[in-house]
Amino acid sequence: MIQRIQSVWLLLAAIVMSALFYTSVYKVIVPSAVDMPAKMVYDYTSVVSIKNNFLALGLAGASTLLSLVTIFLFKNRKQQVSLTWLNILLCIALLFWLYMGLNNFWSNYPENGGNISIGLFLPVVTVFLLLLALRGIRKDQKLIKSLDRLR
Repeated sequence: MIQRIQSVWLLLAAIVMSALFYTSVYKVIVPSAVDMPAKMVYDYTSVVSIKNNFLALGLAGASTLLSLVTIFLFKNRKQQVSLTWLNILLCIALLFWLYMGLNNFWSNYPENGGNISIGLFLPVVTVFLLLLALRGIRKDQKLIKSLDRLR
């Protein structure tokens, strides 16, 4: 059933993860672009958004696509559960990769201040939404088992 609550949670997870393509992860406060060394410009652009980081781009794209595919597997709840767990692992891997990139940037250039942007928290929101979807799938499994006992 495509109109179940887990479909709503999975669709919201796909929307939130796709919003990562349009938001920044970290905003750096730089005095002037002329004073920056060439290496720092490269690191700066790779940390600010996921568009220049191919692994982060791939993980976010895979997570978005996996959420959309999982919606249409409503007849096979066991596979839906396993793909949702895989999606949670992808989001955690993306969050770890983004954190390692920021930690690397902070250790290389401690003199530059900056702000963490909302893009760093979007994988956490996605994990929360996927856990809610997982709860909905489990409720459906219990409902089907209880109906099978009545027959």
